[in-house]
Amino acid sequence: GVVGGDDDDAVAAAVEQARRLITVPPMTLEEMSDKLQQPAGLNKVDLNVMLKNLRKMGPGTYHSLPEGARAGLMALVAARLPTMRAIEELRTLASLAMIGVDADAMRGTAVERSFVAKLAAGHDLAAFPLALCLDILATMSYSWSRDVVHRLGVSRPLERAMKRQALSQKVYTPTYFLDALRTMGVDFNRDVAGSPTFLLAVDHCLRWRMDQMRPRDVAKGLTYLADLGCEWGRDVEGTLRMDREWNDAVRVNAPRMKPREKVQLVHVLGRMRYRLGRGNNLSLSELLQALRGVALRPADAALVWEALGRMGATPQGLKDYRLLVSDAPPAAAGDAGRRAGRQRW
Repeated sequence: GVVGGDDDDAVAAAVEQARRLITVPPMTLEEMSDKLQQPAGLNKVDLNVMLKNLRKMGPGTYHSLPEGARAGLMALVAARLPTMRAIEELRTLASLAMIGVDADAMRGTAVERSFVAKLAAGHDLAAFPLALCLDILATMSYSWSRDVVHRLGVSRPLERAMKRQALSQKVYTPTYFLDALRTMGVDFNRDVAGSPTFLLAVDHCLRWRMDQMRPRDVAKGLTYLADLGCEWGRDVEGTLRMDREWNDAVRVNAPRMKPREKVQLVHVLGRMRYRLGRGNNLSLSELLQALRGVALRPADAALVWEALGRMGATPQGLKDYRLLVSDAPPAAAGDAGRRAGRQRW
């Protein structure tokens, strides 16, 4: 037998014992609050059980704990840090982030000091731990400029670690990095362009598998760039010199995008001050030809109109291509009204 013979009772007992070992005992918020008021007698198992229960209660649960219990939780984590391996510590920090512990709660604590030591030793960070570190910083609402650069002083080790992982093509996923950076408020012109190391890391994240981009990746990637404050002429054409690659990606993928993705594409190009018809850029006719057949809601029509105007499309040019966005009838109740409230290219 699997366990020790064909005895069904023995098998059932072994299965029940295993279930108890892997099942997290449920605890109420009140029970955890009482325990955390006096954390001295608690061990690592107690910490893991409480973190799992707090995670199940949803984001922001940390702030539902009384002030004494919040302090007790941070004290318990700090007391258990010496017994944790590095990856265990990062996973514990990720759990704290998921329950609502933020940069203000971390400020000046032993937990933050230990985390900063991990970030400062960026040369030891492999791909997954580095992505996890960035995710923790972003989820805890650390600001790149205020906290990472100035208060903690760990931007350079992180930039070097990102460059190494990007160049090795072992990035956890490039969008994972870019998403964390934009969440932390990284500004491309202020933070990235002036640092050759950071620029190389971001450049390689953007170029990673560009030739294999799916339609949805194009609008998403450009949105990351726009959220980092990139302008098309200054940054994409100038600093990054990636205008040809992105234009090719738009030409190939735009016709195959879903309607929402097409609207997002036009909107984000407008945000980036894309200039229609300049250099290798798409002309107005190319863009509209790729996007024909999209049913526009009135709100989307206004977004598209504004974006095309930012890209240099003249009212006469829009009229020539029968872009009907200015006279959308108001949406009435029911399906007929919703259909009437949309316009097509």
